[in-house]
Amino acid sequence: MVNSGYMQSKVADLCESKVKLSSATNSEQTVIGMSQWVALELFEEKSSDEMRYTFKADTYSYAITCSEILTGKLPFADIEKHFEMKEAVKKGMRPALPDSLPASMMSLIKRCWDADPSMRSSSHGYALN
Repeated sequence: MVNSGYMQSKVADLCESKVKLSSATNSEQTVIGMSQWVALELFEEKSSDEMRYTFKADTYSYAITCSEILTGKLPFADIEKHFEMKEAVKKGMRPALPDSLPASMMSLIKRCWDADPSMRSSSHGYALN
C-alpha cells in the first residue's frame, strides 16, 4: 500500500449490525445505543408505523464519534442526567471540535450532526467538500 498522505479508519459496532438488516424490513425498529451518540430525531416519540432508525441517524452518530476521536473526550461527559443531555442536544449543543481541525473536516462533521436530518451529508465517499 502506497502512503498517499491520507489515513483511513473504520468504526464498527458489531452489536448494531443487526439493526441495519432489520430496519430495512421492520418499521417498528426501536432505538438502541448510548444516548450520547443517538441522533436528535430518535429522542422524539413516533407512531409505531414510522421507521424510527434511519441512515441519517447513523450519519449523526458518525459525527459524534469523529468528535470523540479528534478530542479524546467522551461526548457530553459533563452532563450527568440523560434528560439534561437530551435537552442540551435539542437546543443545539454539540461537542467542541479542535480549533486546529481543517475547515473542510470541520464543515463535514457539522453537516453530519445537523439537527435537520435532511441537511446531513449523505455521501458515502471520502470527499470532504
